[in-house]
Amino acid sequence: MKEKISSAWLALKQFIDRDPNRNTDHDRKIAALLIAGIVLVVYLGFGLMRDALTPGDNPSNEGPILADDEGGIANRDAILTDDTQPELAILTGDAQGGLEKETETTVGFEPDIPLDATRDVAPEVGPNGPGLVSPGSGSTVRALAPELKWSMQPGVTSYHLEMSRSTATDADGYFADPVVTMPLLSSTSIRPPAIRESGTYYWHIGVGVKGKYAIRFSSTASVKVNADPVVVSPTGTPTIKRSEFALTWKALAGATSYQVEISKTSSGGAEKGYDQAVFRQSYIESVVFTPKNIPAAGTYFWHVRGIDSTNSRGPFGQSHKFILVD
Repeated sequence: MKEKISSAWLALKQFIDRDPNRNTDHDRKIAALLIAGIVLVVYLGFGLMRDALTPGDNPSNEGPILADDEGGIANRDAILTDDTQPELAILTGDAQGGLEKETETTVGFEPDIPLDATRDVAPEVGPNGPGLVSPGSGSTVRALAPELKWSMQPGVTSYHLEMSRSTATDADGYFADPVVTMPLLSSTSIRPPAIRESGTYYWHIGVGVKGKYAIRFSSTASVKVNADPVVVSPTGTPTIKRSEFALTWKALAGATSYQVEISKTSSGGAEKGYDQAVFRQSYIESVVFTPKNIPAAGTYFWHVRGIDSTNSRGPFGQSHKFILVD
């Protein structure tokens, strides 16, 4: 191209120089404009020819479209150029352009499964569950519900408590028949809701593992819970003047108030109370109580149970007989 322009300029210069009367500066400017026009026409012509031969963005002249062919690329050879070969070699794993095949990578995704509201998921923790601190396994506690304590696990934001009357668990480690389930606990101690029946219970603490829909549980410990209030008086079938009548019992750990029942018969259960109560009052905050409406003279039975801060009620304690006289 440069040689052709130089030849044209030389020929034009020789033609101009034949006439000594010509304005050479003016002629040179005209010649320069002519040469620039020739260069522009040649450049535009070359561009149009290239576009006609190469697929581009023109909708009327699009080349083959890449199509997903079960993980491969269809028709890729039809549009490969010197510029696109290395890039496509990376995308398709093709060793064209001197590039090595990239190692195939499989990315796994967790299924979007809604979590059971009672099954907590917490950050990743170590290989061991939290250690149970108190009460010691096999110990006995007199309380509406025992205060349970366990060790802190680094990185854990919540814990999962379960209590059961049996040690049987399912495949994921959860108690098969829990009587207490408390997820999303932020502290390392808790007094669960009132135990409805005194006896031996088993408990463990779980922490969630990040990215897993499961709970890793601690070892299991047993505790014997005696949630029956201890009655002070009257006991042993005493005879009491109605004017001196009062009921007294010992405070029960975990109870914020109490419920008292008086009945003509002792029939009934520890959880539901007397079948035919003649007197019943709840939310008594003191451990000494005198009814405003004292029953008429006669033989009666009475018992008391604790109520915790969540309004959960424990079992009624043993029935005690007494006789009221005027």
